[in-house]
Amino acid sequence: MVSDENLPPSIYEGRKLAFRNENGSMDCVLSIDFFKHIIPKGLSFAEARQWLIENKIISGRLKDGTWSDADASIVGYRIPTQAQSSIHALRVVDVIETVNDTIVLPEDFTAITGADFDIDKLFLSTFFYKNDGNGNATKVYEKGTKEAVTNELIAMQLSLLKDSKSLDNPETRAMHSGDGPIDSDTKLLTDIIDDL
Repeated sequence: MVSDENLPPSIYEGRKLAFRNENGSMDCVLSIDFFKHIIPKGLSFAEARQWLIENKIISGRLKDGTWSDADASIVGYRIPTQAQSSIHALRVVDVIETVNDTIVLPEDFTAITGADFDIDKLFLSTFFYKNDGNGNATKVYEKGTKEAVTNELIAMQLSLLKDSKSLDNPETRAMHSGDGPIDSDTKLLTDIIDDL
């Protein structure tokens, strides 16, 4: 895990990663090797990155110069998972060249999850993608298959973790109660125990 403190202009156009973006998920940047199983063979890094953008797997500039935002497609679990604040819906906004499974997250991620870089890891669970036969990615599989069921479960988890109304509407889903620092969750529990 790496912080987004000083992203160069070559990564996400130098933009700051959003802890809570307009879709209610968290932005992240991944090393491109995370997607190696779905990227067509023989593409350069730049071509592979553009392919991911064109297929709306990551955010970025389309060939016509317009911006395309991907939706959250990953459930990220901090290991060890200690509280609701250890689990987040992630939207991939860019990729970096292969750096052995690196993930770049917003600066606030460590405070929110309680990560301290000693033994902490981040487990990522994403949709199954496949080639649709026309050189494009799809996550549609035959109903009842392992891939279709997995994709449905991930979609349900993502819908619980993100809430696009949360930026405009103060009445958010209960899942967002876990967006505070883990220290706040711990204090809440110890205060309840003290009251008992």
